[in-house]
Amino acid sequence: MSNLLRDFEVEAKNPSLEARQRWRSSVSIVKNRTRRFRNIRDLDKLADYENKKHQIQVPISLVSLSLLFSFFFCCEYDFDFLG
Repeated sequence: MSNLLRDFEVEAKNPSLEARQRWRSSVSIVKNRTRRFRNIRDLDKLADYENKKHQIQVPISLVSLSLLFSFFFCCEYDFDFLG
């Protein structure tokens, strides 16, 4: 069974940023470059976008954690129904 799985190994659909940069630099001389790379994002802008997304997600997660903390620990509720 493991031999069969080894024969059909498929690379990841979303390669890493370094792999995409290596591939783009290796095919620098291509015919009709604009058509070849029209569906591939600008890698520098992609890295900036991921950094911005991370900077937005961290404060949102901190706010949600603080709201959960305030709801469960700071509010006075009667929890007699829990046992």
